Amino acid sequence: MTDSILVEHKLDTIHRQAKRFAARLKLPITVAKDILARSCYRCSAWTDLVNRLKRRTLDKNIQLLASLPSSSEARSYFFEQRRDLARSMSQHLLTNTNLAGMLGHLQEIFAVGSGPILLGDVVPTLNASEWQPANIGPDPWAVVESTVVVNGTCLRLIGTRTYLPRFYDFGSERGEYAEPVGKLRIVWKEPAAWYQAALDYLNDPNATDVLLPIIELTEEMARHQDWFETALATSSYVEEYGFGDDDLVPVFVEGQNCYVVFGYPVNPSQKQANLTTIELALADHNFSQVVELHGSPVCLEWISYDSKTRMHSGEFGEYFEKLKLAILRGDELYPTLRKDGQSGILFVHPATDFDIRYELKMEFTHLGDEIAFVLKTTNLALCRDLLGKVASRELMVYSSGGKRRYFSLLLVSKHDGPPELSLAFESESPGRASMSNLVHSFFVNEEKDGWEILLEIAPELINLTDRIGVRALGAAINHGLIQRLPVDFMDNFNKPPARCDKIPQVSEDVIKRLERPLNSDGVVTLRSADYSRENF
Repeated sequence: MTDSILVEHKLDTIHRQAKRFAARLKLPITVAKDILARSCYRCSAWTDLVNRLKRRTLDKNIQLLASLPSSSEARSYFFEQRRDLARSMSQHLLTNTNLAGMLGHLQEIFAVGSGPILLGDVVPTLNASEWQPANIGPDPWAVVESTVVVNGTCLRLIGTRTYLPRFYDFGSERGEYAEPVGKLRIVWKEPAAWYQAALDYLNDPNATDVLLPIIELTEEMARHQDWFETALATSSYVEEYGFGDDDLVPVFVEGQNCYVVFGYPVNPSQKQANLTTIELALADHNFSQVVELHGSPVCLEWISYDSKTRMHSGEFGEYFEKLKLAILRGDELYPTLRKDGQSGILFVHPATDFDIRYELKMEFTHLGDEIAFVLKTTNLALCRDLLGKVASRELMVYSSGGKRRYFSLLLVSKHDGPPELSLAFESESPGRASMSNLVHSFFVNEEKDGWEILLEIAPELINLTDRIGVRALGAAINHGLIQRLPVDFMDNFNKPPARCDKIPQVSEDVIKRLERPLNSDGVVTLRSADYSRENF
């Protein structure tokens, strides 16, 4: 293949990638091209990418990505870099998915296959040894143990078989209905009997409680149960059965057997094996991240520790002392160094639903001395109408108690119910993150032919429209584009611009109709909003 033909082939490849990107994320092709060039290809613009290909001034990243999917070297490179590619893309737009979903998009965009995204694809994997029975209690497998070496530190992993029926297979029945009240129960023996007890309860319409097996504890079993319950209360904050974001996710061993796993550093008794390297975050004295252990999620946590004082060197001293009593067995603590030389203690505790969602969330941030912000709305059509009103200065002001409140009046055709609108502003800048709603409240009147909506807007929305322009602002909202501007862009951001002094007062008939709701709360909350573009 000649050089000119090779260039044409790569140009065709990147155009096809851009088209697939546009289709997958529902973007205009021009927007998709620009984001693809600036994120994955690390170019200043689409034209820059095209010119580099034509001039053959390619770095390794461009060379390989433009060679997909036919090049085996390029495929290997893609799978090594795909998490970084996904994170880079999330700095340009709201993706309406999390990291796992974004990896799926990237596989389609770069035509490398559509296989399932597994846990090990999105989080680091602990290369632990196989589980071995700890021989505590009548069933040697009620408690299991394993070892793993993380960044040179040997961790002993202890798994406790736990009754967690929500993870059992009962067909159409929901296992969580067979959860008792109170602390998590250890399945000391005969897991099939526990499963049957749950099934009997679910199938018996007259049952008042699930009748779980009872076993008398030996001294060794009692000591382990005390340690298990204390460890749960200290590190995972999940001690009891219940619903919510903090429900823990177990490690599965041999089918439906659910184990709750903790791990703590020990002095290795033999030559270190099962090596794992994890990039430890440098920003905090305490951090946690989800990792994969034998196909299931757990949390690997690091907390700073001063070997000389034998104390935590940050703001979590009380938590550290509880950890030493609850999880970190023995008098000797074996620290792990970060790249910056900071010493700390590594340990493992169960992952919760919240931990997993947070780990996979595609978050944007500022990149240097700038402000990065995004706008999210629940109603694109109504938002476009509002922006048009703000840009054309079709606003009203309501003065009460020395305070000026700004409004826009919209008329929309009737739908199944009254329309609603939330418009959120989220920003990140050095040392600061903020979130606010640019539509403070809305008041709806039903008319014969439609809905009359009075929207109270924040001065920030007026400033945004003046400083960015309604067209760019509309595109940013419609496609979830992240805006990056100098920090001083936010100067006097919450102060109404001078043109607001000329805004006419709300008419008397509007005041009479709306005086009562204007003095009620009527605030649109961010918590309940369902945005058209979001990061998960």
